[in-house]
Amino acid sequence: MFVPLIDFKKASNNDLDAIIDIYQRCIHHNFKPVLGEDFAKSQENEEELLDFLLEQLANTYLMLIDESISAFAIVEEEEIKMIMMEPEKQQQAYGAFFLEHLENQRLENIDQFYIRLPKALDYSINFFQHLGYEIVSEYQEEEMEWVECNKKF
Repeated sequence: MFVPLIDFKKASNNDLDAIIDIYQRCIHHNFKPVLGEDFAKSQENEEELLDFLLEQLANTYLMLIDESISAFAIVEEEEIKMIMMEPEKQQQAYGAFFLEHLENQRLENIDQFYIRLPKALDYSINFFQHLGYEIVSEYQEEEMEWVECNKKF
């Protein structure tokens, strides 16, 4: 049985191309079928994405599978701002393992994590609920319905 080598690290400028690649593939694989073409097109501005990622680089964590970046997460204090896994690696328990690692590495003064998700992404909401997150609020922002999930430690 093949057992992949899994590692974690903080992101650096050298990792930005791989992060952008994962982001774009996830938008087209996961989000576009549910949220539509307009949403996918709204996420294609690479310059805005790069600016956001550079701004959040100190809060960006990577999961490497067999020495290749396979997932990234942006975590700022208690908020998981973004977490994305390569589409080919999804539904293989890697995401749960990555999230568990992030939870175990949290700062001592953090007693919960929360994440906002588009309500239409029910598979993502189910994923977080399966891992112990609870829906704490639902709201409308602009033209999208959102769900906020949290997990207390």
